[in-house]
Amino acid sequence: MITVKKKARPWRRIYKFDLLLDPLVIACVVTVVMQRLLRSVPQLFPGGALLGDVIAALALSFIGAWFFNLLVIRLPKVRDKRSFAEVSGHLLADYSLTAVKILQAMAAETGAPPPPRRPDQRYLKDLLSRVRPMDIAPKTDVAGTKFNWLQFTNSEIEDSASLRNRLQPFFPQLDVATTAAIAAVENCHISRISRVLAMSPPMSNPDLSGLADLYLDLWRACTVVGDRYLIEIAPLVSQDERIDIDRLEGAPPPPPRDGERRWVPMTTR
Repeated sequence: MITVKKKARPWRRIYKFDLLLDPLVIACVVTVVMQRLLRSVPQLFPGGALLGDVIAALALSFIGAWFFNLLVIRLPKVRDKRSFAEVSGHLLADYSLTAVKILQAMAAETGAPPPPRRPDQRYLKDLLSRVRPMDIAPKTDVAGTKFNWLQFTNSEIEDSASLRNRLQPFFPQLDVATTAAIAAVENCHISRISRVLAMSPPMSNPDLSGLADLYLDLWRACTVVGDRYLIEIAPLVSQDERIDIDRLEGAPPPPPRDGERRWVPMTTR
């Protein structure tokens, strides 16, 4: 399980190690040094010295390109990301909890344990078996009309879409994996049909267990977004600015005996 460390390392706020480019540039530096040291050694085969010069020249070219990329692209990008990490981080963390907030409201109304951030298929089936789709949910529209659970789900998904729109200006500074995870939430089947379900005639289903796969799909997609927050944003901000999305403190009721499930505060978007 990905967790947030209590204390961010200062160097992580300045530079993030690249698993592909950085080992390669280290290998190039070693190559250049070895080529210089071996100049005084007789060549093992005809043309060996010339081949070593060519390889060293290529290595030097890569080292130069690496430093250009570092100084012109990578470090400025990290600096710019730090400047908005707190704002974009709060939006990203809130977006990642879309599914949990829907399930949390259901759990609160049915007396079920609060949901974890990470998907739990058995928990979901048990929870949805307690929820009747046409029962009143704890939310109303601007006219004061109470929502049923299908309308509540659609409303929460539409609210998350507004969060996505507020995140869009930050996309150029976010990693591709993060923007792809955000898009995956929008592409969930329940995100695309929730409005249709909410506007459909009253369902005769005894519970929501028939839609478990749709809710699970959304839950899994949101979890990936949460992981991206922990990987990309959390290391860039100080401890007091970081959101521990796995263990949010101070929100009733207290966690159950296993200590792993906490309630997510129902924030106003």
